[in-house]
Amino acid sequence: MNRLQLAFALACAAKTAWSLSSHSLKLPMRQTGSTMASLSDSKVIADRLTTAFEEMADSTEFIKRNAHGENLSYTIPAFGNDCMLFFHQSTSSERDLQRGPLISEAPTTSDTSSSDFVITLEGATKDDFGWICHKLYESRRSFDSILDLSNLRQELFFHMNNQPPHPGYDASKAKLAGSDTIRQLFRSTEKDPEMIMNELSSKGFVVLNGPTTSVKSNKNLSSYLQHKTGQSASIRTDTVAFLDRKDASLCGLQDQFDLLMGISSYLNSHFDFEPTGHASLAPATMQHPLTNPSRIQASKYGKGDFYVMHSDNSWAKGEHLTKRKNYRSFTAILYCNDNWSDADGGALRIYSDSTEWESCKDAKPTSDYTDVFPSNGRLVIFDSKLAHSVEKVLTDKERHALTVWILRPTEQSVEGEVVDVPP
Repeated sequence: MNRLQLAFALACAAKTAWSLSSHSLKLPMRQTGSTMASLSDSKVIADRLTTAFEEMADSTEFIKRNAHGENLSYTIPAFGNDCMLFFHQSTSSERDLQRGPLISEAPTTSDTSSSDFVITLEGATKDDFGWICHKLYESRRSFDSILDLSNLRQELFFHMNNQPPHPGYDASKAKLAGSDTIRQLFRSTEKDPEMIMNELSSKGFVVLNGPTTSVKSNKNLSSYLQHKTGQSASIRTDTVAFLDRKDASLCGLQDQFDLLMGISSYLNSHFDFEPTGHASLAPATMQHPLTNPSRIQASKYGKGDFYVMHSDNSWAKGEHLTKRKNYRSFTAILYCNDNWSDADGGALRIYSDSTEWESCKDAKPTSDYTDVFPSNGRLVIFDSKLAHSVEKVLTDKERHALTVWILRPTEQSVEGEVVDVPP
């Protein structure tokens, strides 16, 4: 049993009987013109939901398929021996009987004469059900064309926006923490490491020379990036994915992943942090306040793609600029682009006087900025509160970037950000 399994097992053992219950969610069949999908589609829907559940089982070791029973069902040992996940098709009369505590509070958009598919998790908590909904939503391509997912999106929205921010993972455990590779990274310019730390502190950002990537790795990354962000096209038009170390290895980017995860440990040892007046949250300590997330973000911009001015963290309004939106402290971006020139566009535009802005609306036409072009191997580290944008890509080249958000978790409350659920 690995640590994550043990954590799940201990959490399940600590649950009290009153916190365990049944949770269900209805997925109505989509309308076709003025009529509902025919009952002959029910078999198709069931098959597609089966495919989705199989994908869930394949993507996580926590879901185990049962070999018996009329309904497709699974057990989730990590949530308890009595936890059962299944779905079935309900009739109108069944829905009339089920309109009670078993059904999710999310409103349904279905016609009362139509047929619904009901996803049920028994013997689990509300958070457990939210996790299942999240996994199911990741597999939605199997069935979203024939089922109305409004209820699923709303359940997932509630789940994602009621989770406390994660304090991250011990930076000293990163593969390259304290290694010569990371030390050499901060000697990769004409400046010495102390000058680099001073520049990061005074200007809020530094530009270094990191490892370059091969054409093959860039092509592998490009093929991996297939999903749009779900944000409005007026805000950003790039394509993104989140990679753990295994995913990065599949793209030939394991070295880049390890390097990005190793930066926080170096900053813990060499950066002069300003005190916050709040205790660090484990695994962070007062001496080593930065932690790592579990994944990095990979992004791809094509011709005409952009991202408007924004910040990765900011001060919450109405708190005299003392409460942060989230735990992000530094943003580190490594670019993976072959033969990129300034004429290709796609610069990262950093507004160096923006850390005290309440929002990007505080920007003025005279605000100072620096353009950093995304050359292969270029690494930018900056204060996550700095406003920045990605300028429009001007040519047919693809612009690739790997990003890690280095965390500084403290007992100071963070406001939290509303996480949208893309359609």
